[in-house]
Amino acid sequence: MSREFHYVLTLTWSVAPNSSRTFTADGMVTADPGATRHGLYHFLLGHLRKVKVIPDDAAITTNCFVLEPNDLDSLTSSPAVTAPAGEAAHPGPPRSGDERGPGCVPSFPC
Repeated sequence: MSREFHYVLTLTWSVAPNSSRTFTADGMVTADPGATRHGLYHFLLGHLRKVKVIPDDAAITTNCFVLEPNDLDSLTSSPAVTAPAGEAAHPGPPRSGDERGPGCVPSFPC
């Protein structure tokens, strides 16, 4: 059975001497059984290289890579999704644009 993960990936790459670009993407990725974090990272990195037209020989740095299960039931012990006794957990402010916010890439099948 496949699992759905939410990712955040921030990349910085050189475009010229002393000049660089930075891009952050977030979205959903579906991992088939046996998939690895390493494999999903390289899959997403390759996709974002194509989307942002980053040359293969460009020096690239990963500033941030977060990959977590999208199912909050599996994270019930996380302070980010629990609320003090008697209070309901509340989501953050709504995002504009796409339901996942601006700058997102679509979900990817593995």
